[in-house]
Amino acid sequence: MNDNGGRWAGRLTFGVCLAIVLTFGGIAWFAPWGIDCLAGEPEQAKACSETARNIGLSVAGGFGAIIAVIALYFNARRTHTDRLRLTNDTYVKAIEQLASPSMEVRIGGMYALERIAHEEQRYHWPVIETLSAYIRERAPWPAQEKEDAKGLEAIALSSAGKVVAERLLLEPSANTMATQIQRRASVLADTEPTTTEVPQRRVSTDIQTALTIVARRVVWQPSWAKRAVSWVARWPWRLWYLVRKPLHLRLNYRPREIDLSRVNLNHTDIWRGNLLSGNLSRSNLRNVLWGYAVLSGVPLREADLRGAILVGAHLAGADLTKANLRGAIMTDVELSGADLSEARFSKHPQELGARWDEADPPKNLDKIIIEPD
Repeated sequence: MNDNGGRWAGRLTFGVCLAIVLTFGGIAWFAPWGIDCLAGEPEQAKACSETARNIGLSVAGGFGAIIAVIALYFNARRTHTDRLRLTNDTYVKAIEQLASPSMEVRIGGMYALERIAHEEQRYHWPVIETLSAYIRERAPWPAQEKEDAKGLEAIALSSAGKVVAERLLLEPSANTMATQIQRRASVLADTEPTTTEVPQRRVSTDIQTALTIVARRVVWQPSWAKRAVSWVARWPWRLWYLVRKPLHLRLNYRPREIDLSRVNLNHTDIWRGNLLSGNLSRSNLRNVLWGYAVLSGVPLREADLRGAILVGAHLAGADLTKANLRGAIMTDVELSGADLSEARFSKHPQELGARWDEADPPKNLDKIIIEPD
């Protein structure tokens, strides 16, 4: 920090010295002409005096404007640096909170990271990747644990039915959804319990919080004041960036991948969430409540989506190769261009309420596997 301050102090000193040299150089250049002019006739001397005064005022005003611009630049630079330093300190403390044994402290750290991701563009992807890594570390899949799968699924669906009914009051498919959930719960309640390796307990609150933050991220858009300060502080480097980096490289930018593969997200809720650029291959997504979620183009290869509530979800272009969607609620799910090779369904997707554009039907629709409950 001291080295940085010394560097900027040296630059400022150089600028002041340069201004002084230019000032005295101008005076030395102008002095002979002024002396000769003032030594002439009275009227000529008066005109020369007026000209010299105007030139002096112009020079003084010019130097004043230059000094004001320099002061504004360094003030904006200092403000920008201080804000980045504060944000960096907050980011480090929030990361440390994720390792706390206290659930409340970890959740508080996650919300602090979310605020940082909204305020600073450079921290957006580091925050998303940090939370994704937290989910992969704390909720790996597969997990070796035996549970009464169908019995717990029936309980989960009966409880989830109330939540769905509340959220779908204003949705067009409310009646259909309620009927399907009740029918699914009653079928499972009448079935003999079986033993499986799939854990059916809900994920912990911190995992749900991390997933919610990842799924509700927005495009970074700072306030006009922050944009103005940032531009004033970094305009020389921005001009160099425009010259140095070809335009086509910026236009062809692709977002990073959110790696949520091989994780246990059982019973999670990201209603109307956004998981674009995510990767959920081979993950446990049983009984998730992901209605109207945006999952376009997301890899879901070999994902377990049994009992998932996906009403209104957007799965256009998604890779559902060998995914298991038996018992999933798929009313009004968009499947245009999705790859359904060897995907498992309880019924044909259209019978479950899924839809797609006739000009862009799902791929490998003839290779799906129908396994009635």
